Amino acid sequence: MTKIKKEEKINNEEINIDEIMINSGKEKYDELVLAMKWAYHLKNLEEYKTKTASEIIDKALLDVFTHKVSEEDIKKAMLKDEETRIERIAERKRERAEAAKNKPNLDE
Repeated sequence: MTKIKKEEKINNEEINIDEIMINSGKEKYDELVLAMKWAYHLKNLEEYKTKTASEIIDKALLDVFTHKVSEEDIKKAMLKDEETRIERIAERKRERAEAAKNKPNLDE
């Protein structure tokens, strides 16, 4: 019966994240780090572009502390974010090189 109550509480949208964090024990510090990494990933997603920082952080804390997202999921998301960032940098470099190439030379 206790397990059912815990599952119901996790499924409930009115979860008290402060209570979960306080009762987490030593692993809460590792989970806080994971939550901040997850928040960084979430802020880059299109559906969270209009959300405030506090809403994104609350969502990340909730996802990590209720184990909706695993450490492995977060690592994969961070790798994907890094690949996207590198692709954007390379694209900007190509655009700058193309613009410099097409720029008329005023010295002639």
